[in-house]
Amino acid sequence: MSKPHVLPKGMVPAIKLDTASAAAIAEGLTDAQARGLFTYLTTSTLIVAEVRAYRRDEDVENDKKPASVTLRIVQAEAAFDRAEQETLRKVMAAMYRRRWMAGTIDELGDGPDDPAVLLEEAFAGHPTEEEYRAYIRKPATPARS
Repeated sequence: MSKPHVLPKGMVPAIKLDTASAAAIAEGLTDAQARGLFTYLTTSTLIVAEVRAYRRDEDVENDKKPASVTLRIVQAEAAFDRAEQETLRKVMAAMYRRRWMAGTIDELGDGPDDPAVLLEEAFAGHPTEEEYRAYIRKPATPARS
């Protein structure tokens, strides 16, 4: 981790996205999803992404420009099908309601759904991390002659 940089109280930095982040998003899309997004410009898909603070303005107090931090998407996975998209929409809604009800937004939301519970239920049939690791360690089956 880098050395902390404390902003003056009440200052909120602008958020920027590093241009290299597109590569992480592209890796998380299937070829069919990429083609669909190209073909239909108003099409969207949902992704789960990990962002990392990549760069910040170091001298915001003496600088004329506002404070900012540049984020880089380091890993992204796109919802594979409509069921996964619907699950991610529910998770986003639950997280939004939690922020709203915690006072980070001004009004109360419409329910206390827990995103972790939604994910456990919706992705119960997906391979676990242990199952995935066992699968990739399994020797390849010999090719037929």
